[in-house]
Amino acid sequence: MVKGNRLRNKLIKWTTEQGFLLSAVESWRGKSSIGLDPKNNIIALLNEDKGKAKFDLIDLEEIRVCRAIKVYNGGADEESIEGPLRKIMIELHYLDETRQHTIEVYDMKKQPKLSNEWSLAQQWTERINRSILIG
Repeated sequence: MVKGNRLRNKLIKWTTEQGFLLSAVESWRGKSSIGLDPKNNIIALLNEDKGKAKFDLIDLEEIRVCRAIKVYNGGADEESIEGPLRKIMIELHYLDETRQHTIEVYDMKKQPKLSNEWSLAQQWTERINRSILIG
């Protein structure tokens, strides 16, 4: 939980410096954090890898739809569920259909044990889709 708080605080500080105010912020795996600024209709992302922080802002005005995706050994379709769950992702599909952004929430190779990643992906997908509709 300490890593999660550190990441949340780091993302809040960075977005505040950029002129944004996050109303919802969440972290997972001790390496990633996501936040929403509903007034400016953006999401902010922070990913840390080997001590290096990568920040990103995504304008939800450019997003058509958001989906929570589970990937099994057989693929991403519910019909092709074979073997263990490999990944959980949040996919952002842009209005420009040639663009897509994927937020990795869970990867079996990086963290073999699941906790609440699917719930987190679903909650953020709903939150982002509501913001897209309102914005």
